[in-house]
Amino acid sequence: MGMQTASDNLVRSRCSWETYERLLKDNQDSSSPRFTFDQGWLEIMSPSLNHEKINAALRSLVEALGDHAGLDYLAAGSTTFRREDLQRGFEPDASFYFHNAALMRPVDDIDLRRHPAPELVIEIDVSRSSIDKDALYYAIGVEEVWRWTKNRLVILVRGAEEYGEEPTSRIFPRATAETLTELVVQSVKLSRVEWNRAVKDWLQL
Repeated sequence: MGMQTASDNLVRSRCSWETYERLLKDNQDSSSPRFTFDQGWLEIMSPSLNHEKINAALRSLVEALGDHAGLDYLAAGSTTFRREDLQRGFEPDASFYFHNAALMRPVDDIDLRRHPAPELVIEIDVSRSSIDKDALYYAIGVEEVWRWTKNRLVILVRGAEEYGEEPTSRIFPRATAETLTELVVQSVKLSRVEWNRAVKDWLQL
């Protein structure tokens, strides 16, 4: 199968579902690389340190928001979500269940034909993807996507036919893209203690 490289992404064309499944099995005990499959296209991505720093900050913000609101949630991390009938699968930078947290807590192996998709997916778009991630997430059933792109956070909320960019999260109505962007930028400048204090101060406003 043909392939091309771009930054830390490796894209392979005309990849079969069977090859995708085999790669997942061969790498099931590894956190990297991460695989995205979309109707015959396979993208393999190895996260950089910068990628992971931003991801860690956004994960921490989701957890802080959930804890502050007293909202039950399940952090599903980079779990593999896939549906063979749709010929689509992905491993997000981070993912969360909220309304379905109690339902999914005892589940060990996710089958999206029976189980719901994560309600929130975090995507760090440091290296430009050749796959239409929005269409993929929408087909799988993700309700909200937080995408870090071009040094800012974009909040995408599920609509009737596609995602629409919104200034505020539907899951966390007090969380705006502008404020979350500011906090992520601060996370790479402040010590962890200082940053945690800044997040706590914001939550108490």
